[in-house]
Amino acid sequence: MDQSRDQVKVILLALKNGVVPENISSFRIGREKELEELEQNLTYVTFGHGMSKFIVGEYGSGKSFMLREIQERAWNNNFVVAKFQMEKGARITNFQTLYYQIMHSLTTNESEHQGTNFQELFNKWIDTLKSKSAEGEGNSAEAIQTVISTLNQYNLSFSRALLFYIRARIQGDPTMSDAVASWLTGEQNIPSSVKKSFEVVGHIDNDNAIHFLKAFVKLINLLGYSGLVILVDELEIIMSERSDIRMTAYQNLRYIVDNCFNDELNHCLFVFGATQEWLDNEEKGPQAYPALYQRIGHGNDATETGEIDVRQPVMILSKMTPEHMQELNLKVLELYRYAYEFTLEINPLLLQKWMVQQFKQEGLENINIRLYLKKLIEVLDVIEQNPDSEAIKSLTNSKNMFVSKVLKWFGKSG
Repeated sequence: MDQSRDQVKVILLALKNGVVPENISSFRIGREKELEELEQNLTYVTFGHGMSKFIVGEYGSGKSFMLREIQERAWNNNFVVAKFQMEKGARITNFQTLYYQIMHSLTTNESEHQGTNFQELFNKWIDTLKSKSAEGEGNSAEAIQTVISTLNQYNLSFSRALLFYIRARIQGDPTMSDAVASWLTGEQNIPSSVKKSFEVVGHIDNDNAIHFLKAFVKLINLLGYSGLVILVDELEIIMSERSDIRMTAYQNLRYIVDNCFNDELNHCLFVFGATQEWLDNEEKGPQAYPALYQRIGHGNDATETGEIDVRQPVMILSKMTPEHMQELNLKVLELYRYAYEFTLEINPLLLQKWMVQQFKQEGLENINIRLYLKKLIEVLDVIEQNPDSEAIKSLTNSKNMFVSKVLKWFGKSG
């Protein structure tokens, strides 16, 4: 196993608390077709296209796992990634705040844990240019001019500010470069006198933010990255907005979808996570705005139809099956035995039956992955910490003793 025992304990603790761990490779359960499709989406975007996808499922169905998986795969494919949850500071109802959130949530493969920012992305490129020039493999001035000329076609204000940023870097003027970088990333409180020094007026607002985003995506592609992946979770928060604000959000979503697929947002992948309730709600969900709903549709729930179609704009995560439970049991037991040097042998199928019965006693017929993992690790923790309990001893005895004693005992312990 690649991780240390302490690292695996951290993973198990995160799962027990309902949190997606940083390393999720051990918990890819029953999502092979979905992940293959998302990998193809990344390839499609790498070739210069735009793409949008909606991942929909019940709470605990694995949406956060999927978004984390996309994030890791995007990093591995040399994408810059912005990942955040919908909240008042990142509302789809306003492109200005959306742009700001994207620009302040950037990560790359090198900076996945601490994040990155505009200046760090650019510094890496400058360092590469210097290295190539020193080795006689390129001309830095020509490379910079190519970037500025290309960006002129996307947004003149963006390219002009970027040129002043580069000049400030060359001249060793951190005050100027910091001010320009702040303006380019959506900061609002920059004095007019400072903006005048790099020949811009105003600020990034709701009307121009999407054009600045297009320019930024083009820039990072010119800097050598595959593109930008934007992961937005908890889209269902839109339903809590006032009706007029909600309609604006859906209009903006439609605009994003259209711009991705008409190649206005090249090298850009938007992935939105939402609950099934959001998709089904006729009054407050996307069905309330036909122009959006006609574009994304209702997806295909393989749990109900028996057939899977992951290529639709909406990818519905199917419900947990007994096979998924069995696979989770095996994976968690393997990790647990390694982390705690756990020697007690437990029949995975027997454990699965007991888990299902436990959920039924609590009135939960539809078991989601998050709840199942939380309960499973909780059970194993109690077993590992109480090896002399009569209920625990029954694990090695008959199936009936396991079901009756452990279920009764665990029910009392919470």
